[in-house]
Amino acid sequence: MISFFLIGLAEMIICTIWTKVVNKSQVWASGAITLIEIIVWYYIIEAIISDITNWSIILAYALGCVLGTMSSTYYFQLIEKAERKFKRYKRKPSWKKLILSVLSW
Repeated sequence: MISFFLIGLAEMIICTIWTKVVNKSQVWASGAITLIEIIVWYYIIEAIISDITNWSIILAYALGCVLGTMSSTYYFQLIEKAERKFKRYKRKPSWKKLILSVLSW
């Protein structure tokens, strides 16, 4: 059951990354991520159908999805805030500076 929670968590993180990639019009990356998503969906649908009466699987998967969506959205929100903070500089800051600025809030 913990595996379904972790799969839901990972899937929503991947889905959030897919949204960012599509927003930036990165065609190849969005296609590769879509392929991964479909494979995950196939596994989840097959597992749920084979044990359709087991609500704990669905609940564990759903909770993983919730946590994955919230955590990845919050992560990207922090990165965007840090990028806006450094926008006044002419050169793009390093990831290290971005992360340190986020942690200093």
